[in-house]
Amino acid sequence: MFLSCGNNPPFAWRPIEFAPTNNSPENLILDGQQRLTSIYTVMYNNAPVTINKRNDKKEKCYYYIDIEKVSADSAERIDTIIAVPENKKIKKSRKNAELDLSTPQQEFAKKFFPLSIIMNQEKRNAWEDGYTDFYKDDQISKDIFNKFKTKIIDCLSQYQIPVIELEKNTELPAICEIFRNVNSNNMKLDDFDLITAIFAKAEPKFDLRKDWNEREKKFFSKGILNDFRRLDFLRACKLLAEYNKGVENKEYNSKKGEVINLNFSDYKNYADILSEGFEEARKLLKEEGIISRNWLPYTSQLIPLAVICAILKENNSINNSDVVRQKIKRWYWCGVFEEIYGNAANHSKFLNDVKSVINWVNNDELPAVVSNFEFDAKRLQEVKSGALCKAFMLLIIKNGCKDFCSGKTIKDLIQEENQDKGAAVEIHHIFPKDYCQKKYSESLWDSVINKTPISKKTNDIMGNRRPSDYLEKISVNDFDEVSSKSKKKKLRKITAENFVAPADLEEYLNSHFISAENLYNDDFENFIANRTKKLLSAVAQVSGKKIS
Repeated sequence: MFLSCGNNPPFAWRPIEFAPTNNSPENLILDGQQRLTSIYTVMYNNAPVTINKRNDKKEKCYYYIDIEKVSADSAERIDTIIAVPENKKIKKSRKNAELDLSTPQQEFAKKFFPLSIIMNQEKRNAWEDGYTDFYKDDQISKDIFNKFKTKIIDCLSQYQIPVIELEKNTELPAICEIFRNVNSNNMKLDDFDLITAIFAKAEPKFDLRKDWNEREKKFFSKGILNDFRRLDFLRACKLLAEYNKGVENKEYNSKKGEVINLNFSDYKNYADILSEGFEEARKLLKEEGIISRNWLPYTSQLIPLAVICAILKENNSINNSDVVRQKIKRWYWCGVFEEIYGNAANHSKFLNDVKSVINWVNNDELPAVVSNFEFDAKRLQEVKSGALCKAFMLLIIKNGCKDFCSGKTIKDLIQEENQDKGAAVEIHHIFPKDYCQKKYSESLWDSVINKTPISKKTNDIMGNRRPSDYLEKISVNDFDEVSSKSKKKKLRKITAENFVAPADLEEYLNSHFISAENLYNDDFENFIANRTKKLLSAVAQVSGKKIS
C-alpha cells in the first residue's frame, strides 16, 4: 500500500535499507515495507544481506539459486537456494562441500545464479551473456540455463504484485480505516504507528514508541492496567484535551479514527497528568475490590474514569476528599449496571460523562446516569455470563468474600493469580448444574443468583454434589476417614488443612451473600429468594438508589 505525498509527506519517514536516499519522496510505503525491503536487498541490491542469527548475532551473506537443481521438474524450489558468506566462499565441512563463487567465472562453472541481480535486467542480461560465452561450445549447459530463464527469471520478472495507491489528499482517519479493512487478519499498521510518524515529523527527536514503553513500565504493568492498550491511552489523551478546550459534546467525535487527529502539543501537555490519572483510577478501583483486568466488566470505562481522575488530581480534589472519591465510585457502578459501556457506540458518552462527573464534584449536580439509575430485579434471572455477571461477582468480592475451603479472601487469591502463583479463581454454580437440571428452572439455577467466585480447588471438592454433601466434606474433622473413602485421586491428595470448622464455613458462606441454612437443607427456593435480596441490596449500596 502506497500513499502519494507529492514531496510533502505527512509523516516522518526513512528510506528502504541500502536504497539510494531521496530527500523528497513522492510515495510512502504504508504497508508491505518488510516484504519490499526483503525483495530489494536480496534481489536487486549489490551489498550483502544482513541476517539475524541466534543470540542476536548478525551475519552478512549473498543468496544464490542452483540452476541445474531448480531446472529439474521434481525440484523443491526452497532446496535449490543457498546462502553464502560475504566472501562468497563456503569451506568444506561435514555438512557442506567446498564452494567458491567469488568471481563470475566461478558462478558460471558451478551454475549458481546470484539472486542479487535477478530483478536488475541490465545486470541480469550481462551475466547471461557471460554464461553463454563461458559455455559457447556446451549446448546442454546453455539449454539448462534457457529452461531456468523460462521457469524462474521470466516468471519472476513478470509477476504482478497487487498494489493499493492512496491519493495524497486521503484523510488520515480514512487511511487507518483502509488498513483495518485490507489487513483485518494480519499484523498491520494502526493509528498508533501513524501517530508515531506524525509526532516524529512535529518533533524529530521525539519517539512515541519509546515514550510509551517507558510510560507502560512505570504506570501500566500491574493490576487492572496490565496490558493496557497503547491506543486507548491516546484516546484518553485526546479526550482530556477536548475537555480542557471546552469542546461541546456535539463536536466530539469518538470514532476509532478520531485519535489520529491528536496534536503533538496536546500529548506533551497532558500525557504525564493522564498517566497519574490512570494510576489513581487503578487505586480507586482497587478500593472497590477490582484488582485484575480480567475481572473488569467494561475496560472502555477506564478511559473516562482515568480522565476524570486526572482532572481532579491536577486540582488536588481527589487526593484529600473521601466525598469526591465516593462520588466517582457511585458514577462508576451506576455506569456498570446501566451497561452504558456495553458496545462501541457508547464511547460517544465519554466526554459527556467526564463533564457531568466534574460538574457533580464542583457544583453538586447529579449526573444523569446516577439520578436516573434504575435496575430491574427481574434482570437478575437473565444474567448468566458476560460483563454484568462479572459486576455481580465484583460486588461479592467487594463484600470480602472468602474461599469455602482455604478461608482466604477471593481478592487475595486473584492477587496470587496475577502474580503467577496458580491460585485460579473461577465463577461456579453454588447448587451444581447436574443436581439442578431435572429439578429447577434453568433461568434460576444458571443465573448469576446461583453463581459465586471460588477457587478451582474448592470447586473440584464441591463437584456435582448437592450442597449439604459438599459442605459436610468441607467441614468434616476426620481427614483420615474421608481420605480412605474417597475414590477420586484429586480428593485423596487433599490435606487436613482444607477442612474448616462449621462456624468458620458459615462465615465464609455469609461473605458470599449465601445463607448457610439454605445450603445445609438443600433449600433451593429459599436460597434463590434470600440471595436475590442480598444481591439487589448490594447494587443499591453502590448506586445509592433503592432497588424495588
